[in-house]
Order: sequence, then structure tokens, then C-alpha cells
Amino acid sequence: MGLNQRSGQSDVRFHGISSKQPAYAEFLEKPQSSVRSSASGQESPFARLTLPVGLFYTDAEGAYLQVNDRWCEMSGLGAVEAQGSGWMAAVHPEDRDRVIAAWQYAIQTQQPFKLEYRFRKSNGLTLWVLAEANANMAPDGSAIGYVGSVTDISTLYRQVQCLNANLERRVQAQTAQLQLAFNFEATLKRIADKVRDSLDEHQILQTAVQELAVTLGAKGCNAALYDLKQGISTIYYEYTTLAFPYQGRIAKMKASPELYSQLLMGQSFQFCSLSPNPDRGEVVMLASPIMDDQGVLGDLWLIDRQYHAFSAQDIRLVEQVANQCAIALRQARLYQAAQAQVKELERLNQLKDNFLSNISHELRTPMASIKLAAQLLEIILKKAGVFDAETNAAAKYLRILHEECQREISLIDNLLDLLRLESENEPLHLETVNLSSWIPPIAEPFKILTHKQQQSLEIDLDAALPAIATHCYDLEQVLTELLKNACKYSPAGETIAIATSVIADKLQLRISNSGIEIPLEERDRIFDKFYRIPERDRWKHGGIGLGLALVKKRVERLGATIQVDSDNNQTIFTVEFPIVSD
Repeated sequence: MGLNQRSGQSDVRFHGISSKQPAYAEFLEKPQSSVRSSASGQESPFARLTLPVGLFYTDAEGAYLQVNDRWCEMSGLGAVEAQGSGWMAAVHPEDRDRVIAAWQYAIQTQQPFKLEYRFRKSNGLTLWVLAEANANMAPDGSAIGYVGSVTDISTLYRQVQCLNANLERRVQAQTAQLQLAFNFEATLKRIADKVRDSLDEHQILQTAVQELAVTLGAKGCNAALYDLKQGISTIYYEYTTLAFPYQGRIAKMKASPELYSQLLMGQSFQFCSLSPNPDRGEVVMLASPIMDDQGVLGDLWLIDRQYHAFSAQDIRLVEQVANQCAIALRQARLYQAAQAQVKELERLNQLKDNFLSNISHELRTPMASIKLAAQLLEIILKKAGVFDAETNAAAKYLRILHEECQREISLIDNLLDLLRLESENEPLHLETVNLSSWIPPIAEPFKILTHKQQQSLEIDLDAALPAIATHCYDLEQVLTELLKNACKYSPAGETIAIATSVIADKLQLRISNSGIEIPLEERDRIFDKFYRIPERDRWKHGGIGLGLALVKKRVERLGATIQVDSDNNQTIFTVEFPIVSD
């Protein structure tokens, strides 16, 4: 478009318009359109374009050269009034710096111009507008002005503002809800952790009541436990700022069926008394049952001012704390029951030990008398010549009497030894022993026994064994009992072995026998008192199951350990002693 600068005379020929122009550029090129020049007032093709946007044409400084009727309507200015005025003068002061900077950048770079800003009309009203413009290029390539449009976006902007405000309110509400939920979970976890840390019923109720009252800011809170058989509710703990405490009060459930019928059904509720409470006046109360899957244990009550109402979240918190109290109370009662059972078992065990001790002492005296009488009888019969006959039944029966008498005496001694070891009152006097020289004399009698039973006894002792500090009597009893068991339960033709070795800082003593295995499920129990493997005594040797129990007690007393391994038709008992340096 050729235009005499600021002269007002228009040569209506549009040219040099780039491909980046807005869509309305095609209307500017129609020859039938008339133009109203802001300088002369004569009609031009620019004036009668009936587009829904305001069109303008400015020079490089932003002064109006041409405008259409829509722009005059939007700005409140006539074409004559717009003559020579700059469009930036009507920009809102708060947006002016931003708009000027954008305009200058567009002039320098000859880039399309697009910006939202507030525009002040001649009547003082403010519009939000969207201005779009493209550089109008002169034939020589210099930018001498801008042709563009202005769209009123005030309604759209207000709608966007409303949407943004609504969205912000929704975000704030959602954030508040999330914060409340977070605070709720944190509060519940804190109270639940404190409640379930205790195994004392009174401590559990005290913690729950105090935490709820402080957290919810209530005037008072109390916890009661029910006795359903008697139909009473007793307040065991209360936290209150009121002048009339209720702790220790007992209420009959039948006296308030409208309350306790709901609580016994597991329902929480809040209410205001129709008539003032004689002690507390007019208050609002919230009640929640303490219950689990086994039934109702009690209740929690919160008391506050009459104009206060507990929210849904308050009620949910109280219900959750009540559930945690029910779990903690059940755990506490189970623990108390277990402790009572333990004490009762300890009492019964003590009675049993006392009985065994008494009966052992009572049996020891008559058995000693029987043994002495048998020995005297043997002497008398020998003097009378009763044993001179080759086949004499009296000698056979007398031998049986001696053997059974000794067997019973050994049983009584074992009982007394076990009780003595369990009491741990006897001092332990240690001696230095070298097993390579100490074991053979003790094993010698078992060579005769194994030969008699058609078994073999092998002894493999390391000559370089270090000495150990031990109690000789207890160690001898351990070795003797393990060898007796091996001889007793090994079939004919099998091998019994004694071996020693040093592994790391431990000295091992192993007693093994072949021909028999101990089931895996029985290996942990064979050291228990009075335990015998059921249906495993093929040779009917009898016994009451004290031998291995005594072995373990003696081994532990010596500061050693014992274990059993049984597989591949072989059973091995291994006793490990710590090696003590000089």
C-alpha cells in the first residue's frame, strides 16, 4: 500500500503484504471497499469493512493513519478524533511498559505483533483486548507502519478469571482436605502407637483419653469398661477441665437403655441433653464403643460446650482410637492371662520338684535298709552252707535282689542329682584334665560289657590333646551315661566308638554307636526330663528318661555344649569344651 506519510492523502493500493498477515488482509484488497482516512475524513476502502474486530493502520511511531468503524466503536473515538493520536496513549498505565517493550521489539525485528492488554476507552471504561498486527513493508523494504486488528476479549477474560478463581478455590479446598487427611492419619498413628505400646489396661485408657481430649480440644474425655454379666459400666480414667470429675463412677446400663443399647450394637453418636446436667450444665457429648470382633469391651466419651458439634472427622478419629484401644486391651488381657498361666506352671513345677525331692529322700532310706538286709542275708546263707549246692535257686534270687535294689538306688540318686543341678546352688570346683590319659580307665569296664554283648568298643584319642579345666565327677558321669546308652541300644555285632579331636578353639569328645538312628523330630526332645522316645525301646530296657537330661545339665554346668547327629545307621553325641589357655 502506498501512502504519503502523515499527509492524509491515500493512494489506495495495497502491496508488500507478507504471507504472515492476518486473515482480514484479503478484505483490505477488495476495490469495492471504501476507506475513511483519519487525516481527511474522506471515505476509503478501510472504513466500511464490517468485521467483528477493530482494524487499524499506524505509522512506525504508532500514530493512527486509518481505522475502521468497529475500532471507533470500541475505542469510543471518531475517525477525526483518532487523527494523529497514538494507540499507546490509551493503554492502561500498568500494562504500558510491557506493551511499549513488545512494540519496539516488533519494530526492530519486523516481526508480527500479538499482545493482550487493558485498553481505556474515552468514557473511562477499561477493556481487555487482543491486538494483532503485521509490518507494512514499503517498496524499498523499510518498515513504515503496521496494519492489524484489535479484538475485545473482556468477556472472555472475565470468564477465564472466573475459571481461574474457581480452579484456585477448588485447589485450595482439595489441598485443605489433603492436609486434613494427612493430619488425621498422623494424629491417629501417634495415638495408636502410644496406645499399643502398653500392656497395662489403665495405661492404655489413660493415653487414649488424654490424647483425644488434647487433640480435639474437648472439655473432658473419659473411658469406661463394661461388666456385661452384671450390666455395669465403670469409668476407669478421665481427663477433664471441668469441676466435677466422674472417674470411678459406676453406671447401671439398664438405667440408660437409650444410650447403652446403641453402644452395645457398636454405634457411635453425639447428642445434647434436653435438661442441663446437674454437675456439668448444658454440654454436648460424643460416645463411641470400644469393641472388636469378640464384642464390646467399654466406651469412650467426649464432653464439650453446648454450642460445639463434633465433625465427621472428629467422630471418625474417636472411632479409630476406640478400635485401637480394643486391640490393645485384648493384647493386654491375653498377656495377663499368659503371665498367670506361667506363674501357675511355675508353681506346679515347684510342687513337682518338691514332691520328687521329698519322695526321693523318703525312698532312699528304705532302699538303703533293703540293700543292707540283702547283704546280711547273703552272709547268713553262706555261713549256713546254702550256697554249697551246684544248682542253688537262693543264690539266683539273691543276685536278682541285689541288682534291682541297686537299680532303684541309682534311680533315686539320679532324681536327687537332677534336682541338685537345677537348683544351681552347689559350687563347681574345676581341675585340669588331659582326656587322652583320663578316658581309658573309665572306658575299661565297658570293654568287658561290649564283649559280653557281642559288640566292639573302639577308642581313638589324640595324644596331643590340650588339657581342659573341668569337674571330674560331672565329666565322668557324662561319659559313663553316654557309653551306657550306646551299649544299651546298639544291637549285637555293632561298634561303639570314643574319639577326640581339636577343631579351632574347641576340644570335641564324640561317643558314637552304629546300628540305630534317632528320628529327626525326636532329637530336640531326648534331653528333656522324663522323655523317652515312644516305641523305640526294642529291648525293653525300661527307665524313666533321666539319663540324657542329667547329661545335658552336667555339660552345661561344665561350660560345654552337646549335640546329637543321627543318620546313615549311626548316632553320634558330640560334647565340645572350650580350650582355656595357661
